[in-house]
Amino acid sequence: MSTRRIHHPFHCTVVLQYTVRKCSGSLGHFPPQTCTGGKIGMLFPHRLHHHFLGSAIVIPSTPNILLLGWPSMPRLRGSALKYLLPLLLLACAVAVCECSVHEYRGERFVSRGNAFVIHGGSEGIVAPNSDKKESSFIWFDRVAFLRPKGNANFSSGSIQAVVFEVEDRETIGGSAYGGQREVCCTADLAKLGVCTQGQIIRRPSSKDPDWPRIFGVSFHKNKVATRLSTTKIPIATTGMYNLYFIHCDPNIRDLALIGKTVWKNPGGYLPGRMTPLMNFYGFMSPAFVVLTVFWFSQYARFWNEILQLQNCISLVIILGMFEMVMW
Repeated sequence: MSTRRIHHPFHCTVVLQYTVRKCSGSLGHFPPQTCTGGKIGMLFPHRLHHHFLGSAIVIPSTPNILLLGWPSMPRLRGSALKYLLPLLLLACAVAVCECSVHEYRGERFVSRGNAFVIHGGSEGIVAPNSDKKESSFIWFDRVAFLRPKGNANFSSGSIQAVVFEVEDRETIGGSAYGGQREVCCTADLAKLGVCTQGQIIRRPSSKDPDWPRIFGVSFHKNKVATRLSTTKIPIATTGMYNLYFIHCDPNIRDLALIGKTVWKNPGGYLPGRMTPLMNFYGFMSPAFVVLTVFWFSQYARFWNEILQLQNCISLVIILGMFEMVMW
C-alpha cells in the first residue's frame, strides 16, 4: 500500500515566466490530463526544457506547482539546474499536498490467527465544529477485490472493511473461555450465541453503538472481481482511526486489493497528525518571507559578484519558503 497526500478534486497551476497553464482531472479515473492556456515560457535551458515539461510538471498526482522566473535574475548554469531544479520541483509538489490518500495496488491478504487481513491505513481525524459547514470523513473510492480465475468456481464468504477508533480496538475480536483472541467467530463462540460462525466478531462501542463500522461484499460464482460500494463514512469524534480489510473464508486464496481511500479533516485534506504543526508553519511562513525579501534584495544589489554557491543558497531559500507557505 502506498500513501500520498493530494488535493481532491485536484487542479494544477503551472507558472513559468509570465505564462499560466491550468490542468484538471478526476480523482479515481485518472484520464489523460486536459490543459488550457498559452505557451509555456522558456525558464530552463533548451536541453532541459522538454525534460521537465514532458515528465515532471503536468501530472495528475501533482495538484499545484508554482515556479517563478524573474527577467532580471542572472541565468544559472545548466549544470546547477540539472541537479537542483528536479529537487525544487519535487519539493514544491510535496509542499502543497492537502489530503491523505491511501492507495492499494494489489496487496495480498495475510493470515492473522483465524482471519486474513490487510491494514488499509491509520490517520488522526479531527471532528468538525457543529457551527461550521465542514466535514470529516473516510471515503472508499473504487475499492475492489480480485481473485485468480482458477479459484472462481464458487461463491465466497463476505470480505469486509472494518473502521474503528483506536480506543474501540477491543470491540473487534474475542475468545470463548479467555484463551487466544480471535477476530473471526469460532464454533465455540457461536454456541454461546455471541456471534455468527465465520463472521467478524464485533461488539458495539460504549461511545456510539454504530461503531465500529463494518461493511463488505462477497464473490459470486465464476466472478474474479467484486467491488465495495462507494461509501463515505462521516467522522463525528476526534481520534486515531484505523482501517482493516478482513475475511474469514480460508477457501479464498491469493486475494488482492485495489483502489483507494481518502481521509479528510474539517479544514481541508490536512492529515490529523500534521494539525499540531499549523502553528509552527504559521510562524515560520512570515519569517521565511522576511528572509527571502532580505536575501534577494542583496542578491539583486550584488548580482555581478554572485558565486555559484550563492545561486544554490537562493534555490534553497525559495524551496524553504514554498514549504512553509504552501505546506
